[in-house]
Amino acid sequence: MKMASIGMGKHKQALALHSHGIKGISKMMPEVGKMAIRNSNTLFGIAIVENAYEETAIIEAMEPDHIEERESELLKKAFSLMPGLPVDEIDILVVDEIGKNYSGTGMDTNIIGRIRVLGVEEPNNPRIKYIIASNLSEASHGNALGIGLADLTTKRLFDKIDVKAMNENVVTSTFLSRANIPIILENDKEALEAALRANWGVVPEKARIVRIPNTLHIGELYVSQVILNELKDKENIEILEDQHEMTFGEDGYFLPM
Repeated sequence: MKMASIGMGKHKQALALHSHGIKGISKMMPEVGKMAIRNSNTLFGIAIVENAYEETAIIEAMEPDHIEERESELLKKAFSLMPGLPVDEIDILVVDEIGKNYSGTGMDTNIIGRIRVLGVEEPNNPRIKYIIASNLSEASHGNALGIGLADLTTKRLFDKIDVKAMNENVVTSTFLSRANIPIILENDKEALEAALRANWGVVPEKARIVRIPNTLHIGELYVSQVILNELKDKENIEILEDQHEMTFGEDGYFLPM
């Protein structure tokens, strides 16, 4: 329904719907989608549902009159197949890269448990105190939308931001806080040290830290000792490496995963 409304309506329709905020997306967009399908030569719709590994799980053709009803059912299936972080309580989440190629919001809001949209209640899980956004993907071409979902970032990421591209995206959506610039640190090491200092009452050795490459690929990740102790005996968890100290390059950034 989104592609029928905004996809066929292009930039003007996106501006019109987003100007009504969440109501425009949740209430008005499906109605616009129905109108677009009804008044165009739409032969059918193709539904593609992915699993937790970004693999195609379902491909289904839908006749125009059945798109709205069937899409609602398939969305529930899609949410049931989504991946998730292995724990709900996290002190610090390090995201190696944010970007439009990983999520339309730079970081998947369902993975990090942050929406940051006026009038929308935040999810209950996961509960993350601080998110560090370390880098911006080259495929984003400077559009760092989603940086506002983080609490700390690095000079490396900040220097890659194309403000014009990011602002065009966020102003169209009207979800302005998603482009807020968080505190900028020189590198990963300084960002982590700042987050640990603000992690009140928790000594660094007991901090609940998770590091992921991005919010799309979370099948393999790093966790700190306290989280490892909770996960190591779970059937769906495989320990791939022996425990070792956090290591940074000479520039203060984490070595690649």
